[in-house]
Amino acid sequence: MKVKKTYLLVFSVILCMLLVSSILFMGNAFEKNTYWLNSISADSYDFPISPDVNKDKWIKMESTAEMNAVLQIPEETLKSMSTEGLIATCMKYPKFGDIFLFNSPVKGLEKITNDFNGLRELQSRDDAGDALVQFYSKLDLDKLLATDKYPSLRLQFLEYIIAQPSILSKVSDRKALLKHAYKMAELKQNKYSGKFGITSTLFIMAHVLDMDYPEISEKIKNHDIVSHFLETGNIKESHKGEWDEIWNTIEEKIQSIIEDIE
Repeated sequence: MKVKKTYLLVFSVILCMLLVSSILFMGNAFEKNTYWLNSISADSYDFPISPDVNKDKWIKMESTAEMNAVLQIPEETLKSMSTEGLIATCMKYPKFGDIFLFNSPVKGLEKITNDFNGLRELQSRDDAGDALVQFYSKLDLDKLLATDKYPSLRLQFLEYIIAQPSILSKVSDRKALLKHAYKMAELKQNKYSGKFGITSTLFIMAHVLDMDYPEISEKIKNHDIVSHFLETGNIKESHKGEWDEIWNTIEEKIQSIIEDIE
């Protein structure tokens, strides 16, 4: 009996250690994706299931409709959440990568908005524009690379959200946003070349120009390439050579606007 009790005790200790290790592993997997979001807001929503944390349960879901239902924010929580909490929650959304599964990120974002009540709520908030710009302007790309499993994709997701006319119309200082986006593009190209996609950053700048600088916008929109980009968020492979020339002209205009701000 004594040997049996010892065996059971040892077995129990090992089992507890394995359980704790498993919990820590799952927590680390989740934190690897969302650590950089933890300090944004105390009232962000933690999704009950995620492919990175509950992979087995996620795989067993029988339909997209079932996934979408599980990922809705409870209505009472949704309405009482701060806008900063909503931003952090949208960035944590387990299906944010769906934006890249469609013909264009604009279509992908429309689909996510239809599927997820958190993004719909964020877009309805009057302070969403300024809150998103503040969040965007404080991003630390080194920390993002170190702590997020999908740093480039998540940053692009944020930028495509900001670039929506419905969000930009709520930004009180779009010149400051234009300046920051331009600096972000420079960072991506120079310091973080190959680590972050730049198209979504260009998309913000193109839409700010389209909204606030008609004298510039009318000239560049004469190009089918630019019109296509504004509508879809895509730069076709066949357009890239011509796009570089157009972008050089756009960049000169942006630089002159930034110089006027300074």
